[in-house]
Amino acid sequence: MWDKVRRYRVLIFFVLLFILYWKAPDYIGESPGSRFNLTKAVVLDHSLRVDNYYKNSGDWSQRDGHFYTNKAPGPSLLAVPFYF
Repeated sequence: MWDKVRRYRVLIFFVLLFILYWKAPDYIGESPGSRFNLTKAVVLDHSLRVDNYYKNSGDWSQRDGHFYTNKAPGPSLLAVPFYF
C-alpha cells in the first residue's frame, strides 16, 4: 500500500518539476546579463572589454570606443573558473 503511494508521490513530484522547468522564463535580465557578458569576455577574449557582447544587455558603459560593463566585477570574476 505504502509503496504505491510513494510511487505516485514521486511521479507527481517529477511531473511537476518537469512542468515548472519547462515553463520557467528564460529571460536573464539586464543586471545578470551584464555580469555574464563580462565573464564571457574574460574567458573567451581575455579582456575586460565587452565589445563583442554588449548587445546582449542594455547595461553597459562606453569609453574610447570600447564597451565595458557598469557592474561590480566581483561576481563576474568569481564565475570565470566555472565558465572556463
